[in-house]
This record gives sequence, C-alpha cells and structure tokens, in this order.
Amino acid sequence: MSTASSPSGFDESFPESDLELPEDLREELGRPIGDLVSAWALRKHLKDSPRVISVGDVVTITLLQMGLEPDVAVFDYKTQRSEDYRAKERIAKMRGRLVRVENPAGKITRALWRTVRQAANASDRVKVEVQGEEDLAALVA
Repeated sequence: MSTASSPSGFDESFPESDLELPEDLREELGRPIGDLVSAWALRKHLKDSPRVISVGDVVTITLLQMGLEPDVAVFDYKTQRSEDYRAKERIAKMRGRLVRVENPAGKITRALWRTVRQAANASDRVKVEVQGEEDLAALVA
C-alpha cells in the first residue's frame, strides 16, 4: 500500500472498514501526546504555518480567540460531553464550507476518515461538524 500521496503517511484509501479504539488504549490516548505548549507559543509556532488543522471545540475556539482561523476545524459542539453553545455560536461565524459526518464514540468510521482527509487536502477552508464524537479525528488529521 503506497503512502507517498498522504502527508500523514497513510494511503488515502485506508481504512477498508471502521476502526475501533481498543479498551487498553483508551487511557493512553486520553493523555497528551508530544509537547504541551502555551497559547502564546502556539500562536507563534502556527502564524507562519501553511495549513492549520484543529480537532476539538476547545482547540478551535482557542485558535479563533487568538485570531487564527484554522484551515480545517473538526468539532462536535461539545466540551467534555456537554453541549457548548458558545462554541456553536463562534464556529458558526467562522468562514468555510460546512461538512457534516457521523462518527460514534471510540471509533473512526470510513466516513470520518475520508471527510477529514479530503478537508485536509482541500484548497478551501472546511468546517467538519461531527455528529457523535470527534476526539479520534486527530489521529486522521
């Protein structure tokens, strides 16, 4: 399977079926991966980035508050599993084409995979509203 065409190292046709997060990895993926940075350091790091992808309502809102509109925003209008009306209002004002996709908790469906990959490779700004849970979309982006 060729991975040359994908910035993430995965072939764009992957997966052939939905992926499910095994129970033994849930705790591990609940912890931060990589370096944690302050909002100031993040702004400095991202200001010259050619493309910015945010996953999660809090991350997306933080970027918007810093004056950075992500090229791709993946969100579900929920913060810690509760409706976040502030996020809904702010993200609705964000520029970009809106795409909706369903994705249950603990899974990466083929639809989510394709939607996020297509958004990441699009030339326009894309807002991906996940009906269900968006947490694992970071693994796709």
